[in-house]
Amino acid sequence: MEIWSVLGIEPTQDITVIKRAYALQLKKTRPDQDPDAYQQLREAFESARRGEYFWAESDIVTCPLPLMALTDESLIRQMQVHALVCDAVTLLLSNEQAGLVQLFACLSDDLLQNLQMREMFSQQLAWDLAERDGLTPSVLEQVAAMMEWEIDHYQPVGISIYQLQALYQQIEKTTGRRYQADSGMLWSDD
Repeated sequence: MEIWSVLGIEPTQDITVIKRAYALQLKKTRPDQDPDAYQQLREAFESARRGEYFWAESDIVTCPLPLMALTDESLIRQMQVHALVCDAVTLLLSNEQAGLVQLFACLSDDLLQNLQMREMFSQQLAWDLAERDGLTPSVLEQVAAMMEWEIDHYQPVGISIYQLQALYQQIEKTTGRRYQADSGMLWSDD
């Protein structure tokens, strides 16, 4: 069944509209009264929230997103997403708690209420964290929970398996560098 008819709205990328429609339908569809209808509603909400209607599951979603159509407005929004990611990652890696607060604020920003922008943010966040030294298991766990990446599954949700492997490799590099620094040895990337 089409997700939009289950949610009772027209197709949209606006997360606020999707959440509002889900909440409204949830009042009519109770899990204890009609478990099948509730399951359909929940699946429709998750699909709409993740933006599956707007892009098929493919490498487009699981790789760093290329610049979309280069209109002035979309280019400006993409640059804003890039700036949000850079600032959040920098703060996350220098001050975990302050970075998590900033990440939460980013996710509440009007710019990221558009599913395509939110997906771009999510993908770029994963790649930036994987490329920068300083990633710890604690940071990854908390960011993954906030971004709903579900990294504990065989197939992660929200990021590709390649991104997850790159994140874990960065954690290993960071741990190795810290161990080397603590033991007084010099570290090289050779």
